[in-house]
Amino acid sequence: MWRFRTIGRVVSITGGHLGNVSPYSAYKRIRFDSRMIKEGDLFVALKGEHADGHEYVNDALKRGAVAALVGEEYFFKHYHTQPLIGVSNTLKALWEIASARMQMEVDNDTIAVIGSVGKTTTKELISHILSGIYTLYRTPGNFNTLISVPSEIINMPLGIPMSVFELALHEVGDVDILASIVKPKILVVTAIAAEHLEYLGSLSTVKKENLKALRHVRTNGWVIIPGSLYKDVKDYAYIHSDQVITFGRKGHVDISARGITVDWSGTTFTINAFGESKKIHIPLHGIHYVFDVMAAIAVGFIYDMTLSYIASRLEEFSPVWGRMQVYDIGDKKIVFDAYNASPASMKYFIQTLDKLVQDKESLLVFIGDMKELGKHSRKYHEELADLLASLSPAKIVLVGSEVKATYDKLVDGGFHSVELYDNVDSIVDEVNDLMDRYSVVAFKGSRSIHLEKLLKVVGLVEDEPA
Repeated sequence: MWRFRTIGRVVSITGGHLGNVSPYSAYKRIRFDSRMIKEGDLFVALKGEHADGHEYVNDALKRGAVAALVGEEYFFKHYHTQPLIGVSNTLKALWEIASARMQMEVDNDTIAVIGSVGKTTTKELISHILSGIYTLYRTPGNFNTLISVPSEIINMPLGIPMSVFELALHEVGDVDILASIVKPKILVVTAIAAEHLEYLGSLSTVKKENLKALRHVRTNGWVIIPGSLYKDVKDYAYIHSDQVITFGRKGHVDISARGITVDWSGTTFTINAFGESKKIHIPLHGIHYVFDVMAAIAVGFIYDMTLSYIASRLEEFSPVWGRMQVYDIGDKKIVFDAYNASPASMKYFIQTLDKLVQDKESLLVFIGDMKELGKHSRKYHEELADLLASLSPAKIVLVGSEVKATYDKLVDGGFHSVELYDNVDSIVDEVNDLMDRYSVVAFKGSRSIHLEKLLKVVGLVEDEPA
């Protein structure tokens, strides 16, 4: 590993310039946040919308960075006095280093999870199932971007036989780039739905961009997809039908689920997989999680795991932070699903509440904006009003600017037990009184709304794990 993690190797991979540092100097990790730098790290100066990493090179070096990977403009001004590697584009250099790192892992079974919803939970389910037998590496949390995935690849331990990555689509080209770096042996597609339409424009673009990952699946690799996408995979001639596993609730699929029930203990259903059936219980709440489980089961089958063994592992799974977590406070239930929000995940959330809560007069729902929908925002927030009206909870509290469309449609439709707040800070003082009146309180919204602040007021929820 140290032969890979040398300054000279970085220069060789990127075609960069070397200044005031030995090519034989080794680095321990790469980091792009100067505040996280530890002795022996390599600092990568990335230029973003709100900050330029080049402004923090001095800070990184003072904290013990062995060198800094910088743009050429900065390099030629400072290479006489600072330990630097100069490249034309530091982000692309990061990708190049990560690609070289993956090329070293010829024996690593790399699994990549893509899709519009359920990526993190599916990644965690796969990792939980496989880790009972295999040593593996998985990206922490929702590290799934053009920066975090390459960084994790470069920093992951050498010689791990298996790795599980989550690849996110935010703008055109993201998944294509990430998949080209990861080159998965197994590609898992969770679902295709409206996401980041502010940048992607349409659902057809979301689908097209996600499926670009197919071109990077290794020879003799596997593709795990919803049955509805099978016809799209067939367009990639080099992927043989024997390499594809389909899942879903309808149609001719390899793995299906039936008899789904949801209660406060979790979700129970019967899995049919390649002629075998098994009743399964997961401590997760929602029909949508069944799809994540089916995808994870498919991965387990590739590694010859029995359905009984997989079921036993699933029973021990813990919910991912901010995804349909259920808390008990005395006789009160709190449902917290405020990591993110899209039209699809909002629909799943409301459907699950409908299953869980029999007495809707006991239900208080906090709903925050669904972000990054662009010109489609009003449409989807008005559709949200229809879903909430059909749920008919005792009280709805809307938080944000874009849910104004939801509020207007609810009120125009005759639903008046609804309040609208600009932000969470404007409702903090009222949270305790509001929650005291109801036995079930549920939270759903985009991460930027910070609904978790409302739970902190009542001393309930911890911060998102780092």
